[in-house]
Amino acid sequence: MTVFKALTGIVLGAAALSIIVADTTPAFAENWTIPVVIRTPPLDMTGKQVPGTHTSLDKSEVTKKWNICVSWPHVKDPYYIAMTYGVTQEAKRLGVKMTVVAADGYGDQVGQISQVENCVAQGADAVVAIAISQDGLCGTIDEMRKSGVKYVDFGIGVRCDVDGRSVNSYWATGNAAAKHLIKKHPKGSGKVDVLWLPGPAGVSWSEAAVQGFKDTIPNTEVNIAKVLYGDSGKAVQMKLLEDGLLTYPDVKYVVAGAPAVEVAVQLLREIGREDIGLFSFYLTPGVEEGITDGSVMGSATEMSVMFARLATELAVRVLEGKAEHVDMATDFQMLTADIAKTNEYNRADHLAPHGWRPIFKVD
Repeated sequence: MTVFKALTGIVLGAAALSIIVADTTPAFAENWTIPVVIRTPPLDMTGKQVPGTHTSLDKSEVTKKWNICVSWPHVKDPYYIAMTYGVTQEAKRLGVKMTVVAADGYGDQVGQISQVENCVAQGADAVVAIAISQDGLCGTIDEMRKSGVKYVDFGIGVRCDVDGRSVNSYWATGNAAAKHLIKKHPKGSGKVDVLWLPGPAGVSWSEAAVQGFKDTIPNTEVNIAKVLYGDSGKAVQMKLLEDGLLTYPDVKYVVAGAPAVEVAVQLLREIGREDIGLFSFYLTPGVEEGITDGSVMGSATEMSVMFARLATELAVRVLEGKAEHVDMATDFQMLTADIAKTNEYNRADHLAPHGWRPIFKVD
């Protein structure tokens, strides 16, 4: 097994989704085994994550057509398209029912609460959610669990009791990018400044990514010139990047969310600053293309499709009472051009197929 493997648009408002789009993509029929990190003690966010492997349930082990609701903060970008692909394909593989709902962004806590409550009212046996905040959904989670509905915490990490958890350390994305730069600029080679565009302020994943970078660079040649927060949409990120480069013209690298990296490729060409290296802390098709053609130096990746499949499979295991580990996730690693061009990189584990149209209901 390689080191890489071992480590491991549609805008929808606050109303519950009822969109059904025909999906012509063949469903995953095979079982799968992937590297994971398993938290110990489980369901304790202060617990240590240790490497392991996980093999999926066979469809024959699923005793009932369970009804699962999946809740996203939004589906405005390819990251959540990949997540939607993963959960719906795993639901089809296991033969369970699924509905995917999405709020209108990281500011729409009320919308997410309403959607999850509607899911429960309509008979969901379990909810899998990337919560908008660590606390905002907790009242709803407590009530649903009292009524027997299971909750699997996905992607962020809520501060209340749950039945299962599949949460990555977004700290690790910043850590991975920092380690890559430290290796490129060893001690004594001269200081290099980095502009950070993590996305919205106050959101746990963006703050954690920056903190992972900060925690890794003391006593190194890597320095953060400025952290610039803002909505993750491309228009806002473009303005932040333009202003940042004017204020800090000597930066050598931009580390950012995928939308900022995608717009930065074109902007840097236009202003003749292709000497600035670009790193994303999550993967999208645009970032993947940039890595392949050399305009982007690398991206942290969590195997988004497999991450989503893992969370879905965990929900079914919890419902079946067959979960050996109730707290596990895929891990982050750095994807570079050297890796992307080899068979170490299986695109289907990370991104939805080219041209895939999202579906939001599996019956």
